Amino acid sequence: MMPKFVTLNTSLAESIRKSMELNSKPFLSEVIDPKRVTECPRRLYYCCSGHLPEKPQSCLEGAHNEYMKQKWLHIFAKSSAITIMDKNVSVSDCNYNLAGLIDVVVKLDEEILLVTFYSVVDADFQMIRENGAFKKHVIEVMINAWLMERGKGILFYENRNTGEYLIYHVDIFSPIIDTVEQKCLQMMGHKLTGKIPLKPYKNKLAKECKICEFATKCWQIKGA
Repeated sequence: MMPKFVTLNTSLAESIRKSMELNSKPFLSEVIDPKRVTECPRRLYYCCSGHLPEKPQSCLEGAHNEYMKQKWLHIFAKSSAITIMDKNVSVSDCNYNLAGLIDVVVKLDEEILLVTFYSVVDADFQMIRENGAFKKHVIEVMINAWLMERGKGILFYENRNTGEYLIYHVDIFSPIIDTVEQKCLQMMGHKLTGKIPLKPYKNKLAKECKICEFATKCWQIKGA
């Protein structure tokens, strides 16, 4: 297990600033973020059509991830076996309106690794340890590796309470990529016609609806 505290030049305040800067970029509201591909079609439609969320979005989650990422970049840089090739690599495909971000690209034993970091609370970490990486994160890393057209996807989780970490290798699985392509094309069609996708849930008590930042707006529309 790695130590919980590592001395860094990057402060938590600076991490929050970077998170806010990234989240404010206007292009993010017009493309499909691989992080959100597994979400409800209507939620995804609102997100990539420039609709403003109803609930304030905390920047602390992004700040935790940014701070953790800077810590591990510091550790990677000190490893004689790892070469950092690039950081914050943007990947995209205009055919499917996809645009993602890879935290760091490294070289290890002649392998190119595309690493995505996530800082998670202890309860989520234990769930990941028992059941494997979260589906949405696996698909995000898979899509980014596919967009990059080289390298292997690596999903890196750190327990923000204890400093423990888990590492998962993610292979590209063609049937999943095919499904993602179809979903993106359907979403592009909805955006062009302005026709909102149908609700996939019977009522607003569905688990995703409870956390959705567009739930009120969505359920105000009757019969769709």
